[in-house]
Amino acid sequence: MWLLVHFITCAFMTGLIWLVQLVHYPAFKSIEAQGFASFHRFHSSAIGCIVAPVMLMEMISGILLWAAAKDKLFFAVNGILLVLIWISTAFLSVPQHEALAAAKDPAVIEKLVVTNWPRTLLWTLRLVMLSVYLLPLFRQAGIR
Repeated sequence: MWLLVHFITCAFMTGLIWLVQLVHYPAFKSIEAQGFASFHRFHSSAIGCIVAPVMLMEMISGILLWAAAKDKLFFAVNGILLVLIWISTAFLSVPQHEALAAAKDPAVIEKLVVTNWPRTLLWTLRLVMLSVYLLPLFRQAGIR
């Protein structure tokens, strides 16, 4: 069960981060400066309500999988990549959002887009890894 929860949360976050990376963050440039602070408060609050519980469940399920897994190395690597996502969030993305909370700054928006790439690529790598890991399990269970 935890493997399925972990896969679903990773897949959800991978899809969401690509949407944010390619559409949402670049669209920040189109928001008028006058209403940007209000928009950014809304964005931060709304996105936080979506990503916080999913990221937390992803971390909890990852820890539980690592603790119980026979494939300790696989789930250790998976966990390290997930920790890198959290570190990237805390030290690359959050500071950019804090800078944008007061006012629109095109240079900070561009830095936000650039510094979001590590999270985007790490989540994508994790999803590929988990998919490859799950494929033989699905075949064994007769799921194609």
